[in-house]
Amino acid sequence: MSFLVEMFMAFFGGIFGAYVGSVTSFVFCGLMGLIGIGVYVATGSMDFITNVAFGPIFTPQIAFAGGVAAASYYGMKSRKQLVPVDMVLPGNNIVAPLATTGDFPTLLVGGVFAMLSQAICILLRDYAPFRSDSPAVALIIVAFVGRLIFDDSGVMGKNFKLSERLNYNLNQMAFHLLAAYAIALGMTYFVKVTGVPTFGFLLGGLVLAFGMFGVPVPANHHVSMVAAFAFGVIPNIWIAAIFGPLAWLTADVLARLFNTDVESHIDPPAFTIALFSLILLNI
Repeated sequence: MSFLVEMFMAFFGGIFGAYVGSVTSFVFCGLMGLIGIGVYVATGSMDFITNVAFGPIFTPQIAFAGGVAAASYYGMKSRKQLVPVDMVLPGNNIVAPLATTGDFPTLLVGGVFAMLSQAICILLRDYAPFRSDSPAVALIIVAFVGRLIFDDSGVMGKNFKLSERLNYNLNQMAFHLLAAYAIALGMTYFVKVTGVPTFGFLLGGLVLAFGMFGVPVPANHHVSMVAAFAFGVIPNIWIAAIFGPLAWLTADVLARLFNTDVESHIDPPAFTIALFSLILLNI
């Protein structure tokens, strides 16, 4: 696929992400990915995963990134009272489908930011002198660009006090760290037996569908993906799974630092995947 075609496809993929909402677009990615895993197990071909789940419509650096930017833009319009009162949405609402807004420029913003994200992803993938999860890195870069343009809260939000944001309850922290290890261990085992490094990432995307129906399921795809990175370096599921709790803690810290008192979304799971990929994929 030529660069020009990729950009056109990314534009419309970003519109799709804005239209259905970022989280919904990621659920589609997870669903298509699990179908692709079935195809891979049956045929040995990864084409469905590569070209559909991570293709130009559902892949997170296009659809999710476009949806995040569009939500931030529409949130800015809401704060400036440029939309009907009954159509106001906060800029950090990445669950709501922006199809309900009927706002043409919002879809365009989703498309343009998806193009930017995909262009950055291609540059990192093909020309960077280091390895990374280029989709995650690109997604985070454009999320910060969107925050700087559309959100007047500042990079780290208003009323920033480090001691307040990182005020942890040790019992709750231990609870989440143990759960993260269990998830990482299970997903790393599936990576081992299927040979698909993104197994847990895709399953984690699909699991978010439950949250859309009111079931409080936490995001865990970053836990699974970072453990999979570690398994590529240390082919022992028990040791690789240790990186699951590290990923959970990193994402939680990032969420507290960058998603408190803000009107846009910096995705902590993607941020975590990006950071750990820069370390683990270059060992």
